[in-house]
Amino acid sequence: MAPPHTWTATLTLALLTTSTTAQRELDSTSYSTCISNSSLTAESLSATIYPDTDSFDYDWIGANTFEGNDTISVIITVASKVVYNNTLDPCLSNAWAYLCPASKGEVAIMTNTVAPNGTFENIPETAITEPGLEASFEVQMTNSDTGAVVGCLRANLTNGVEGAGASDESAGSNNATTTEGANGSGSSNDSSTSGIGSGGDSGASTAYLNWTLLASAMVVLIYGTRL
Repeated sequence: MAPPHTWTATLTLALLTTSTTAQRELDSTSYSTCISNSSLTAESLSATIYPDTDSFDYDWIGANTFEGNDTISVIITVASKVVYNNTLDPCLSNAWAYLCPASKGEVAIMTNTVAPNGTFENIPETAITEPGLEASFEVQMTNSDTGAVVGCLRANLTNGVEGAGASDESAGSNNATTTEGANGSGSSNDSSTSGIGSGGDSGASTAYLNWTLLASAMVVLIYGTRL
């Protein structure tokens, strides 16, 4: 059998390997239209960016009110920098074929896109590892005849990293609220606190009494059996 230190080293190496090979990603949180009177609306819009593989997924369920020839642009912005901007013809895309040409109605788009190699290599490491990320995934519809953007949807992206400052501030807020409630002048607070204390004592006394009765019954049973 291997010595304990061998198992420890093996486990440590496995953990390091797992953390190193974990795929990084940016995930969408909230979404909204990004122009007034957008012809594109959403019941749901989600996107996930995979910087390590130069790929991304996005799902959109919603509706379109524009009718005519159009183009679709997919734009990804990270840390105030556009890292992906691709305009496609719906007539040449299986995923967007429903909008060739665009017509009024419900739309459901679910697709995975593999971008050219190196597309996301300029995304700074801080955008993946530090809190406060400003990033977005955007879909634009343009009227091919006029060049005007007629529809726009945007999903905000996050790396899932929360700042310690925000947690401390939240904890401080909770502590302040608790202190205010305990020291408040309202009679409801005093009554509530008193009620909780009374209930706790009553429960303890009942439990003590029950255990005492049980012990007494066992003693009687044992001695009664011997007699």
